[in-house]
Amino acid sequence: MIFSFDDFYDFNFYNTTIEHLFELGIPFKEFLHVKSYKWYLDCDIDPTILKYEEISGTSKRLLISKTIPLTSSDEYKYRRRQANSSGSAAISLCFNDAYNYFKDSISFIWLDNNESAKLLSKHIGRIYYFGRYFSNRYRVYGCKNSYLKNFISQDKILSEGSIVQAELELNYNIFKLQDFLEKYSQTPYWDSGLYFAPNVLAKKFKSGS
Repeated sequence: MIFSFDDFYDFNFYNTTIEHLFELGIPFKEFLHVKSYKWYLDCDIDPTILKYEEISGTSKRLLISKTIPLTSSDEYKYRRRQANSSGSAAISLCFNDAYNYFKDSISFIWLDNNESAKLLSKHIGRIYYFGRYFSNRYRVYGCKNSYLKNFISQDKILSEGSIVQAELELNYNIFKLQDFLEKYSQTPYWDSGLYFAPNVLAKKFKSGS
């Protein structure tokens, strides 16, 4: 269930809840509503003893995922919500290394395999790998190059445009809100035919993913 806590609870309560979930090993995901800047949790717990609001179908299409930290320094940056985490401050918690590299716009594409990403990167430069989605139907990559359409067919382009809008369209138009793009603080990528692995590789990106 995807829900948000009532405004009665402040950001300290939210941070404590996240810390407890993390310490107890309970899987959870965090999302930001890009219009209200309200934070939502996706977690298999029963919050009925608290004041909460389950997300509606129309609001669900306006969610983007918060970046998942992979190192202790990343946890300090991404794990805790700050008192002023709204607007651009909130959006920054949803930007990972790939988003920060592309800065303002991105093209999400799907390719058959990593060898295809390696070859394509020789022509268009850096290509980040975001993993498999929608029951493994799509192997999703992110890139940015004005000549992209010279090298892949239109049907390979899942969404493109401003970074936030491209993620929203990917989740809604392609994944049908049955899946959401996951972003980690460190992301593997190809550039000019070479593979660059992060210092910490998320399980999602390991061999066979």
